[in-house]
Amino acid sequence: MTTMNTAVRVAPNARQNPAVLDWSERYRGRDNAAFLAGVARALERTARAYPETIDPGGVLCVGLLGEFGHIGYGLRRAQATLRLDRQPSYWSHALLVATALSAGQNAYRSRRTAPWLYEVAFTPDPAMTMVAFRSGASPRSSADYVPARFRRLAPPAVPNIAILALALTADERERVLARAIRPETDSTRYDLGQLRARWFEYLVDPVVQPNPLAEGVAMPSAAYVQLAYDAAGVDLSPGAMQRNTAPEHIWQLVRRLYRDAELMDESGHRAPRVVAGWYCVRDRSALPAPDGRDVAPERLDRCFNPAPARRRRRR
Repeated sequence: MTTMNTAVRVAPNARQNPAVLDWSERYRGRDNAAFLAGVARALERTARAYPETIDPGGVLCVGLLGEFGHIGYGLRRAQATLRLDRQPSYWSHALLVATALSAGQNAYRSRRTAPWLYEVAFTPDPAMTMVAFRSGASPRSSADYVPARFRRLAPPAVPNIAILALALTADERERVLARAIRPETDSTRYDLGQLRARWFEYLVDPVVQPNPLAEGVAMPSAAYVQLAYDAAGVDLSPGAMQRNTAPEHIWQLVRRLYRDAELMDESGHRAPRVVAGWYCVRDRSALPAPDGRDVAPERLDRCFNPAPARRRRRR
C-alpha cells in the first residue's frame, strides 16, 4: 500500500516545459520583491499572447515557496519519496495569488501595498482571526515572503520561490476563486485542519512518526490549492494518488507533465492548457539554515544583549 501511495511518476518521453523559466541566476543576490516584480512584467507579456486564459495580474496563479527553518526543512525532505532521484524537493509550501501582482518592487515591502495571497499555512498570519472557521485557510500579505536571506530569531526566509500560471477560462476562474474564498464548502473531502494536525505530529517527531505522504496524507497547502482548482476540474497532480498531493506534484506537472493538463473549450473539445512559470532557486540542499547553521543560536542572550562594539583607540 505504501508503494502505491508514493508511486513515482515517470514519463520517459517528457521534455522540460520551455515556458517555465529559471531566473535563479538573475535574482540570486536580490530579494523576492524584485523577483515578483519581474514576474508581474512577464505575466503582462504572456497575457497579451493568451488574452482569454492568462490573467495579466497573475490572479489565481499558483505560488510555490521553499522556506528555511525546521518546518520547511521537514516538508522538503518528506517529498523526496515522490522524486525519482530521491532528492529533497525545492518546495515546502503552495499558495494562490489573490490580488494582482505589482511591477514595482517597493509595493511588496509594505503590508499596506503588497498584493495578497490565499493559503493554508502551519503558521498563519496572527492578524487573521477566522482561520479556524475556514478550514485553516486565510489571506496573507506577500510582504511576509519577501526576505530571501536567513535571519536568526526572525520568521523563516524564502530562498526558493516560483509563480506558475495555468490557463483558465473565465468560467473556470470564477469557480476557482469562489472555492478558494470558501474552502469550508468542501470540508468532507478536504479536512485541512486534520491534515495540519497529522503533519505537525510528523514534523515534531519524524523519527517515530511515518512520512504522511506514504500513508496518502496530503500536505495542507497543496491540498488547499488542489481544492480550489477542483472546482474547475483541473487536476494538478495527474498520474499520482490525489490524496497525497504535495507541492512537488505541482512542480512536476508544470515542469515535465504539462501536456497532461488539458483545457475544454465551449464546444466540448479538449486542447492543451497553456502552462507558464518563473522560478528562482537559491537553496537546493534543503538545510534548516544556510551553511549548515542551526536555526537557533547557541546562546539566546547574545542575540538579545549583544556585546558592545569595541572602540578603536585614537593614536
